[in-house]
Amino acid sequence: MIRAMRPFPTPAEYGKWDVLPEDPPESELDLSNEDVTDALVRRERLKDEWRGYWHYPHGEHDPATAGETPETAEAWRNWLLRRSYQGIAFINGCVVRWSADSRARTRSERPVGSPATHAAASCGSIRPSRGRVMPALPPAGHT
Repeated sequence: MIRAMRPFPTPAEYGKWDVLPEDPPESELDLSNEDVTDALVRRERLKDEWRGYWHYPHGEHDPATAGETPETAEAWRNWLLRRSYQGIAFINGCVVRWSADSRARTRSERPVGSPATHAAASCGSIRPSRGRVMPALPPAGHT
């Protein structure tokens, strides 16, 4: 399968990803859920990546060696920031959903496969040991 690279953001979009998305309050998170804690670790890694990209093309990146113009460097900077930003926002949504499902399951002891567990599964899992990869796709025929 051949995948095309996402297009560069337009100059009108520059700056849109310069501020990290707000993290959900810790009171909403179920830190006893392994998927939640693993996702929080991944989110911190993405935040570190985002901080590195924020300074692009300065620091470890040298635009002169790549033959970049200032316009190209800014396009790359925003492309890289967008990628990390969207990953962080996705993880934030998943950890809230997984936490809510975990709490609901604890309160009612719903059996596995209940509608609540199916809804939470749409975020997938980042734990490779469980054989799932983030993000999960909806079941075939599901819209």
